[in-house]
Amino acid sequence: MLKILLLLLLSTVAFADDDNSNHHQIDFQTTESIKIDNDVMRVTMQIIVVDEDINTVTNSINKRSHTIKNIAQNFNVKLKTTNYHTNPQYHKKAIKNWRGIYAFSIESKNFEQVTKALKKLQKVANYQSVRFLVSTKKRQQAYNQLLVAAISAHQQRGKNIALNFGSKTYQFKQTNFDQQRIQPSRNSYNMKMSLSADVAPAFSAGESSVNITINSTIELR
Repeated sequence: MLKILLLLLLSTVAFADDDNSNHHQIDFQTTESIKIDNDVMRVTMQIIVVDEDINTVTNSINKRSHTIKNIAQNFNVKLKTTNYHTNPQYHKKAIKNWRGIYAFSIESKNFEQVTKALKKLQKVANYQSVRFLVSTKKRQQAYNQLLVAAISAHQQRGKNIALNFGSKTYQFKQTNFDQQRIQPSRNSYNMKMSLSADVAPAFSAGESSVNITINSTIELR
């Protein structure tokens, strides 16, 4: 009796496997993207001081960094130190000079305030580059909006695929989301442009793009 039940069970499993193998599975993907206006302006600058006396180097950098901090506060822009180090420079295995570098960035959603701060900062630091970014809040809002659109388009595409294969019903077996990093538009600004203490350059903020790709496997019934 036990042997008969075991044979029936094995027959049932084999039948189920054969039944699943008859279902056609299709892999497909959908990509949606949107453009977002950049709303954050970030300027990077640096100070380089070289002297035989290390105290002169550090004191000079500390004095200028204090001025930079005050300027950032006066114009209500975010200040962030990105690099600060002092290294010896050798000549014939002996220390000849000390070289100090202080790099920083300022940023704000108020482009006018960043530009005004830049005009003041040029008196104590060297302009390096400018970038325009999307703020965290705006990026999340855009992603949520794009996600809804991407899911709707992906579902419709799955439905169309099933219909074109002559299937009235289908089932999503697996779905993965791939959120690509926001790609800011690249505006080229010559770092050797004329940046006097009284004139700050005019910039165009541009746009950034965000993409979402959905990969799925559907099983036609």
